[in-house]
Amino acid sequence: VVIDPQRLHDPWRGYVREALHAEQRFDAAVESTPQGPLRDRLAEMGERVAGAVNESWRIANHGQQLELALGRFDPIDQLERRLADAGGDERVATSVRSQIQAYRRIEATAIDVRERLRLLDARLDETVASAVEVGLRVGDPVEVGALDGDVESLVTEMEALRRGLEETAGLTARGVSAM
Repeated sequence: VVIDPQRLHDPWRGYVREALHAEQRFDAAVESTPQGPLRDRLAEMGERVAGAVNESWRIANHGQQLELALGRFDPIDQLERRLADAGGDERVATSVRSQIQAYRRIEATAIDVRERLRLLDARLDETVASAVEVGLRVGDPVEVGALDGDVESLVTEMEALRRGLEETAGLTARGVSAM
């Protein structure tokens, strides 16, 4: 997978850049760790960090698609005026309400994805700091295990977020309102 932050708009571009920068710092921490079992273990974790960066890229793409989808709606204030102007025509009012609800669901999902990706990027930075610290201490087994658990938890959360977005997109594409 080629990760190209330039293909994204902000804030999504910034999240991916931050994730790539964190991966570079993690790799540097591995490289600065003396040869041996600790470095080998950190290198294995580095592969999972790379997986987290890939997930960040995929999540950011989904997030951007959500925001682009909002642009395909009439502006929300225009929809609200159309609802107010529907008068007694319940069919028109029902249709406009449905559009407003769809807009709000997509908007809420995009906001949630943005907030969660920002948090996951911060946790990735925290993981890098821990890797630097563990590498400098030449591997307290408890700290290495905790770091390994943190990396695994982070990757799992990113994968779950991405899978959830893919499932939601699949349901929406089939015309099922799932957001």
